[in-house]
Amino acid sequence: MERVYPPTFIWFGTVCAAVLPWVMGQRYMQTSKIMPAGIVAGISVVMTGFYLYKIATGGNHFPSKAE
Repeated sequence: MERVYPPTFIWFGTVCAAVLPWVMGQRYMQTSKIMPAGIVAGISVVMTGFYLYKIATGGNHFPSKAE
């Protein structure tokens, strides 16, 4: 059985991942400390790109098990 997540979950994750680099980027600019603000901002940018890629390609597609 394939697990399908509602689009709301995907969009919520995308919005959170998109807001986090902005907030943590501001903190990094104020303190100039890479740990933790710079690292969290960088990881969030990568995750935002990943989520947008998944939305653009239609989500996860798992092959059915052949039994």
